[in-house]
Amino acid sequence: MNLLNQFKTSHKLGFIIILSLTTFILMASAFKYTQLLSGEARHLEERFHNIRHAIFSISKNILLARFWAERFLMNNDPLFLEKHADIAQSLSTDLERIESSIDDSEQKIYFSQVESKLKNYSEIFNGVVQLRIKNGLNHENGLFGELRETIHNVEDILKEKSEIFLLYSMLSMRRDEKDFISRQNNKYARQFISGHKQFLTLLKRSTLHIQTKNKIEMLINKYKNLFLQFVSGTNDINNEILVLQKVVDDISLSLMALEDRTHLLTDRAKTLYNAKKNRAEAFYYTTLGAMAFIGTLLMVLVIQSINRSTKQLHGALSAVTNGSAVLAERIPVEGKDEMSEIASLFNQFIEKLQSMMSEINNLAQYLTESAISAQASKDETTRAIQTQVDEIEKIAGEINLMTASIEGVAENAHSASERANEADKNATCGHQVVTEAIHSIQCLANNIGQAGESVERLGEHSNDIDSVVEMINSIAEQTNLLALNAAIEAARAGEAGRGFAVVADEVRALSKKTTTSTEEIRKNITNLQQGASQATEVMKKSQEQTAKSVTQAKQAGDSLNAIAKSVSGIVTLNAEMSLSASEQSILARQINQNIHGINEATSKLAASAQQTMSDSGDISQTASILQSISMRFGKSNTDTPAPETESVESDIELF
Repeated sequence: MNLLNQFKTSHKLGFIIILSLTTFILMASAFKYTQLLSGEARHLEERFHNIRHAIFSISKNILLARFWAERFLMNNDPLFLEKHADIAQSLSTDLERIESSIDDSEQKIYFSQVESKLKNYSEIFNGVVQLRIKNGLNHENGLFGELRETIHNVEDILKEKSEIFLLYSMLSMRRDEKDFISRQNNKYARQFISGHKQFLTLLKRSTLHIQTKNKIEMLINKYKNLFLQFVSGTNDINNEILVLQKVVDDISLSLMALEDRTHLLTDRAKTLYNAKKNRAEAFYYTTLGAMAFIGTLLMVLVIQSINRSTKQLHGALSAVTNGSAVLAERIPVEGKDEMSEIASLFNQFIEKLQSMMSEINNLAQYLTESAISAQASKDETTRAIQTQVDEIEKIAGEINLMTASIEGVAENAHSASERANEADKNATCGHQVVTEAIHSIQCLANNIGQAGESVERLGEHSNDIDSVVEMINSIAEQTNLLALNAAIEAARAGEAGRGFAVVADEVRALSKKTTTSTEEIRKNITNLQQGASQATEVMKKSQEQTAKSVTQAKQAGDSLNAIAKSVSGIVTLNAEMSLSASEQSILARQINQNIHGINEATSKLAASAQQTMSDSGDISQTASILQSISMRFGKSNTDTPAPETESVESDIELF
């Protein structure tokens, strides 16, 4: 702990920061190392995955190659040979991909085996293809084509010569040929040779010309030789196919060994990666724990050192703040850190404060004595000024009452004048309203008269309509009679007048509807005439009533004119009274202001005296406070005598 106190707090914090940065760098390095391990393991895993994928692709392509090879050997179709060539190209690509990814010696051995066996497979298959091409892919080329052409020549000669037995023997040989080609059994080859001998025997016994016999013998021997070559080629093909199958099986075994080796290397790489990862994680967490422990320990020690120093300084400052400090005591200074420097400066401050407290105590004693001498002379001045102030305040109060009374009268007069003005305005407005009402009533009477005239004209027009309706009714009756006569004439006419009778019936029905409609019109006109008569009577009564209203409104207007004249006189009197009250109020205010000026001057004088005495009391109180403060901090100052604060405070009166 004492060793830490020899360093400054900034140095301690800097050391902790450096330690934290070192820890961070170590953690970052460990993390980077773990990432590198992960990347290396991922690279290995990807490489081994590519190898396994290529091995799988090779296995698949070998199966496809076998499939297309078998299809070619079964059908002799060149298309299958092309597909086999494409698969061989894919195998070459897979081999190149594996070769670029392999770096293990055993893997390289297995790869070399696979590569050599694939090359051997390719050579054997190409040999089989060449043998098959030599034998003939169809009946038009190779040995197979020559066989067919040769035997056809023999067949043509025998058919031409009509040699039935020879032809039969030749067909037997062809049957053995076909059986061998389809079944590839050497038994049929032996039967073919026997048939050939039999054919030659029959040929010698035949009656054919010697040249013909020689030609047939030459052709049949050629046929035999071609067939034997075909048989030999077929047997070679079958033998090569067996070898080819064995090579394919060996390739599969080598691929399995390569794949097993790849799996083994993958497991080893994962085990190695996990071991390295565990070591890196152990290093990471060990370093983290050690750095955390060291950093925590250093921080705890630094915090304890700072807390101990700040606790001592806090106690000393609290004692100074509360007034319970003993100025003779000092904070112990240990070390060279910032808190030790602050403690040293605080001790210097306490020394200066101790000397200041001694001087303040002396000044407080002097101020106390001066305040006691000033206290004696303040009483008489205070009593005289107070008496003068009381008398002036009484005069000012009476003048205030008088001023308030005058102002009340002025305000009442002013209010009365305002209300009289309002009454005058209201009377004038009332007269205008009455005048407008008279005009409106006269207009209403004129309108009612015009409405009555309109209603009378409406009655006259309804009478005209009644006469028109009578005329329409008479026309309808005449039309009805005419329709009746027309119906009678139509009945006399018989069938010729039936259409005219229908028209007459329609006209009679129309005349009846017209009669009915005119009756309804007559009723409506009668009701209209009655309503018009009633409206005319009501309008006459309304016109008489409006005439009475006009007369009454004129009388109300005359009354309002008289009221307005009376109110105007009242307004004039109120204005004169308000003016007089205002002048009296102004004079009273001027007197009141003068009295207030005297009162304020006297009050200021009294306040000045009061302030002087208050200042004297404040000085005395300040001196007492200074003495009490110096007594608090002066417990160790034995040379300074304690003043008699209680007797001094009892003789001082504060304001």
